[in-house]
Amino acid sequence: MTADEFKIEVFPLKDKLYRFSKRILNDAHEAEDVTQDVLLKLWTMRNELHKYNNLEAFAMTTTKNTSLDKARRKNTRYAKSDDVSYHTDTIDNTDQVENSELGLIIKNAIANLNEPQKTIMHLRDIELYSFEEIEPLVDMNTETIRVNLSRARKKVREEIKKIMSYGTV
Repeated sequence: MTADEFKIEVFPLKDKLYRFSKRILNDAHEAEDVTQDVLLKLWTMRNELHKYNNLEAFAMTTTKNTSLDKARRKNTRYAKSDDVSYHTDTIDNTDQVENSELGLIIKNAIANLNEPQKTIMHLRDIELYSFEEIEPLVDMNTETIRVNLSRARKKVREEIKKIMSYGTV
């Protein structure tokens, strides 16, 4: 792979790799380091990249593993990422306030999910990956991914209902 091919095929993935790493590490500087390490690794093995059917899946898996290794070394915990945003349409300022509060509730509910549900929900609902793209990243088959995603969504939905119904007793 030439430098131009690398720029076209690999370099556009850097933002996704960064967001994914930041979600795992909850540290922007560490995520930048991981992203740079992954891109460097991909560059050094650029002549072997043609062997992989899905380069993006390989890059995401490498990012996940590198981030988890870094988290284990630093003895950090998984945490929510401020980079993840949940978009909602708003009509006026009151709706904006309510929606931002709901966004925080959703973020917290997702952050409290267990692995791999948190990762699967992030990849599917935030990064908009297909089930087939998620398979190699979490090392599960599509059916298991669907079950985990369904359970994750149900937990988030129940958490939202619990919080939203708190004021109406």
